[in-house]
Amino acid sequence: AAAVDAFEAALFPPFQTVLQMDVAEFTPYVFQIFAQLLEARRGSLSGAYQELFSPLLVPAMWERRANVPALSRLLRAYASTRDAAVLHSLPQMLGIFQKLVASKATEGEGCALLAALFEAAPTGALAQYVPEIARIALTRWQHNRTRKYALALCHALGVLVCR
Repeated sequence: AAAVDAFEAALFPPFQTVLQMDVAEFTPYVFQIFAQLLEARRGSLSGAYQELFSPLLVPAMWERRANVPALSRLLRAYASTRDAAVLHSLPQMLGIFQKLVASKATEGEGCALLAALFEAAPTGALAQYVPEIARIALTRWQHNRTRKYALALCHALGVLVCR
């Protein structure tokens, strides 16, 4: 825990500068490292992570294809914290899922995010969204089947069923 805190203290200021300056070449790496740090952190989210979370839900953040795998991993790391603020943003995160599964290039990331949400969110919080999730997932399946999507969707649904 002390090592994670030390890394965060050293890395957050320059990484925030990279994100504020929108340095496209480095942002995916910054998001990947944030995800790794968050996965290694135990306990509640620090203020820096809480500040970083809301901008991740803005659709424009997901426009750069190079950012998508790292952003998806970072959102999955946030979901795994089961923080109340993160779970309160379930509708926005499901909107990101919808955006990601709409493209063959990002369908796997969308299903991985969905699986993380199924694992982290309380069943009661998800119940109201399951019909819409099913509609989105099955409509995508009906119109544009790929093996990658089939495997990723089966994994996500398996997580839901095994909860």
